[in-house]
Parts: sequence; structure tokens; C-alpha cells
Amino acid sequence: MEAPEHYAAIKEPGKFRILVLCGPSAAGKTTLGRRLGLPELVSHTSRPPRPGEVDGVDYYFTSRSKLYGLYVLGDLVEYNIYGGHVYGLSEDEVAAKLEEHPVVFVVMERQGVLQLKQHPICGPMVRVAFITAPKPELERRMRARGDGEDDIRARLARYSEDLKGCYIADISVSNESLPRTVDLLRGAVANWLGE
Repeated sequence: MEAPEHYAAIKEPGKFRILVLCGPSAAGKTTLGRRLGLPELVSHTSRPPRPGEVDGVDYYFTSRSKLYGLYVLGDLVEYNIYGGHVYGLSEDEVAAKLEEHPVVFVVMERQGVLQLKQHPICGPMVRVAFITAPKPELERRMRARGDGEDDIRARLARYSEDLKGCYIADISVSNESLPRTVDLLRGAVANWLGE
């Protein structure tokens, strides 16, 4: 299959290049990706920024209508609704980061992961790490980062559904100790790079 123009500069298509961190809200996915020192694929979202979040760094904060427009145009490699907000990852973001970096990470919900894995170019480059933590710990983390009560209730209500993400993962880890989890993920990334 001929690579679309977006992906023409990608060397070794089909090799591991994209680490997807999937799991319940507040499991520590973004923190882990950043601790690994990997560049992050920045997704779009319609949700408002949390305190301290920066547009273009944490997410591209945008409207539902703009996200839907990108979806209709086929400019997203995944598009999903989670917790009442729309999320999507653009082809431009993926292609630009993969042109500059050998491995990148992205945080996604299970449905987004399934879409990304089916993408004809990105799919073969994806390895999925499912990250979780005990439900009371997730609630504590959500409160500590300033999530609203409605968001906390909605995200905790999805906990059982979110756990189904472990079935599509290449590795599953309970993030109860950040240093231990970082070490486990570093080992997994090294193994996947050696494939």
C-alpha cells in the first residue's frame, strides 16, 4: 500500500513507533509518558482546560464543531466521545511528530485505541500499554488535580468499562508505584524497539 503524502517521510513503516497509554482517568498515563521522556502526540478535545493545562501542550482545546469538521474531512486518525467531551488525534500531528522522533506516546481511551490500531499506516506502529490503579486511588488523584464532582462521578462510573481496555493491550500495569511502572514501561519499549 502506498503511504499517503502525510506519511511519506516516515522511515520503516510498520515498525513500533507509537506507544499508546490507555486506561481509566487519573491512572497516571500522561505522567508516565512524560517520565519516559517520549514526545507526546497532542490530541484535540472539546473539554475545557483543567487548571495548569496549556493549549497545544496538553491538548488542542477546540470546539465540538471544529472537531467534527476534521472528522468529516478524514483528517483524524481517531475520533471519540469520552465523559461527554469529544476527542480526536489529527493525521498532521502524527505525521509531523513521527518525522522528527523515533518513538512517540499518546494517551487514548479504548475506543480511540481500536480506531488507531485499524488505521492502515499507524496501526502496525502501535503498541498499547494499559495503565490502571485501584479505584479509590483514582478518585484521590482526580480530586487532587481539581476535577469537578460531576466529572469525578462520571469517570468513576466508567471504571468497569475502562478496565476492558486491558484486553487490547500488549502490556497491563497497575500504577501504584510511579518508579516501578516507569521501569516496566521502559523495558517494554526497549523490547518492542528490538522486534
